[in-house]
Parts: sequence; structure tokens; C-alpha cells
Amino acid sequence: MIKVFTKTQLLLFILVFGLHFTSHAQERRIIPLNEHFFAIEAGGGEYVFNNVVSFSEEGEMIEKTYSLENKLISIKKSVLEDTPEKMPLWEQEQHFNLDGDLEFTRIKYKNEDGNYTKIIRNGNLILDLKCKSFDCKGFYITDDQQMVECDRDVFESGFPTVKTWSKLLNKHLRFPEVAKQPGSMFKIWIGFKIDESGEMIENAVMNKNLIHPSISKEVERIITKYNGKFMPALDFDGNPITSWFYITLIFRGAI
Repeated sequence: MIKVFTKTQLLLFILVFGLHFTSHAQERRIIPLNEHFFAIEAGGGEYVFNNVVSFSEEGEMIEKTYSLENKLISIKKSVLEDTPEKMPLWEQEQHFNLDGDLEFTRIKYKNEDGNYTKIIRNGNLILDLKCKSFDCKGFYITDDQQMVECDRDVFESGFPTVKTWSKLLNKHLRFPEVAKQPGSMFKIWIGFKIDESGEMIENAVMNKNLIHPSISKEVERIITKYNGKFMPALDFDGNPITSWFYITLIFRGAI
């Protein structure tokens, strides 16, 4: 049975998970970002945004992104795993329009039952998704208030299924020699630009400047091996749009 949150339940949900971020922030730093919201240092590109990063005394991370005109674009709050990968255990990301009004909030978290994604807009839950291993189930709310079952975040573009990328890696991935070294670990961010019809019209390694050339070359080779379609993102009116989506690939050497 699909569970629909009331506005009161949504408020309590945000408050409970937001309690981690009440401590005083420390270690504030400013990072120039490119048009993809990635650090200029990591991938180059045009200088478009500033990311103001701070860490609480407990190690929680708060990121505020501003335009060069100092307009707030987004606020992301994260609790990270205590592992070398530092992947998020929980994150809340709020996006604002040019007038400073909140457009939507995306919440992601994981526990022993799986990974969860929820999107809230105008106080209403419009996406509720749970993924366990490669199986995702949930629903989204259309502009005319219809509830539709889904197996992905329909407001982001992506592969047809969560298994697609894994199958591609299993079939074509070759470990570069530098990634086989004991104790080595390389995290690569990959971006795909998908048009309204599901065609990939551009791709890029987002942190190309910070990884070994042989690893970047291997990632680019793998991308060329995919000849299938993608799923375009929907806007909040339910129309397909051109958008970028980003995934992480981790090369880990022997322990």
C-alpha cells in the first residue's frame, strides 16, 4: 500500500532528520564552482557559483551555493559515512528560485532497509522512493494530483533501470594499473546530458583534473560502449526536459 504523508507528518519528518544540524558550524571555506556545481579545481569550466562549506563540531557538513551576484541557489546538509569514500548517510537539499523562494526540497537517506528519496514542494510530498539493491519502488504526484507508481526519481534523468550502469561496468570495465595498487582509491564523478527524447547529447568526467589520465580514459571508453536510451527528467508539470545527471564510480585497489 502506498502511504501519503500529510503536511504535519512532513514537517515532523524534516524536523526529526534536521536535528543533526543544530550545532555551531566551524571550518568555513569558499569553493569556486563551475556550471555543473563542481569545483573549478576538479574539472575546470566556467566560474559560475560559490560554494560556502562549513562543518559542525560533530563533523556534519553544510553547503550553501550562491550565484556570483550573491543570490542563494541551494542549501545542502549532509551526514557522511565514516569511511574513505565519505558517501552521504543522509542529506537534505533545498533549491531556491531567483526571487529567493524555496522551490523544492530533496531528502535522501539510507538505513538497513535500503535507500530512500523524498521530494517536497509547496509543503506536499511529490516523490517517495525506496531502493533496495537494484530494486526501486515508489510513487510521484502529477500536476493534476494523480498518484503514479515509479521505479526511479522521475525528476532526474538517468539510465532506464538502476541495473543498467552495473551491467555496463561488469561487461566492459578494465582496471587501469594505477587503480590496482594496494590501498588505492579513486572516486570519479561522471555527468550525462540527456535531452527530452532520452538521447545522450553530451558527457564529461567532472573531476578530470584530479584523477590519473589512465582512469579518465577508461571511464570515457566505457561511456562509448553504451548504445541504449536514457530516461529524460520531468519538470514539475510532468513534461520531459533536457538535463544533466551525475553518478559516482569508485576504483579501489587490493587491500
